[in-house]
Amino acid sequence: MAKRIIAITILSVMLVAVLSGCFQSNDKGNGIVAVIDGREITQEEFNKYLYASDSLYSNDTDFTAEQMNQFLEYFINEELFYTEALKQGIEVNQELIDEQFDEYKKTVLELHFDNNQSTFNSRMRNLGLDEEYLKEQIIVRNVVITEFIEKLREEVQPVSSSDVQSFYDENVDEIFTHDEMRTIRHILVKSEDVAKALLKRLQAGEDFAELAVAYSTDAGTAANGGILDPAEEKNYVEPFGEVAFSLEIGELSDVVQTQHGFHILEVLEIEPAGVRELDGELAEQIFGYLNNQNKENVVVNLLNDLREKANVEKKLG
Repeated sequence: MAKRIIAITILSVMLVAVLSGCFQSNDKGNGIVAVIDGREITQEEFNKYLYASDSLYSNDTDFTAEQMNQFLEYFINEELFYTEALKQGIEVNQELIDEQFDEYKKTVLELHFDNNQSTFNSRMRNLGLDEEYLKEQIIVRNVVITEFIEKLREEVQPVSSSDVQSFYDENVDEIFTHDEMRTIRHILVKSEDVAKALLKRLQAGEDFAELAVAYSTDAGTAANGGILDPAEEKNYVEPFGEVAFSLEIGELSDVVQTQHGFHILEVLEIEPAGVRELDGELAEQIFGYLNNQNKENVVVNLLNDLREKANVEKKLG
């Protein structure tokens, strides 16, 4: 009877785990969770990766099925990138490794262990980790992969002026054509009475920018006199946008209430609807965007290529 009760209890626990999709990654066995180009990744190796990546800082060893599979994807991608980096001759000197590990350990102790080395050591022991593993798993691999990625990005051909022109031409209707835009400044306060008092002072001739600096609660614009970036009406909350686009240049609004508080608006500039020309400033912005995209794409494309060529078999349930 006792054995039967134990068996039922174990079965109940297993069913709860399956139904909830939650796993406690404390199995120290050698079950295989994946095979990467013939190299078997044991449950124990994967557990240590999980613990070094997450549990060491959160003290949580319970992971959902989705989280486990996500971490396995991270593991596989890192393994492929690290192996390829070594094939490409990426090396990092030991002095750099030691320096970065010291910085990593200092940060971890400060953020997660109140600078208590004893607590840190105890957590590592409980998770089956040690500093040598952390140095190899966190620092060496990350430094090698980072060096490899930087090398890949440095080899990317720079964007040409024709690339910039092509991007502009292909996206002129979707990105570079705009409705009427207005440059507006505003003063935002929490009290309607305060807003009305400020409006009277503005109508009496006091300086808008000075009052914005002194009274506006909009931390993003108060310091520059309440000026907002040029925008279309659709970019503003209502009724702010409706009021702003009904004013003439230099005209003050009445007090306008939105979800943020009480505003006083003034229109500074009006830019008619149209197409933004490909001037030097815009060309520089497009150049930077395309250059960054190309550098990101070379990394993504390599990873996709490595995954396509690798023989990866995931066995995680």
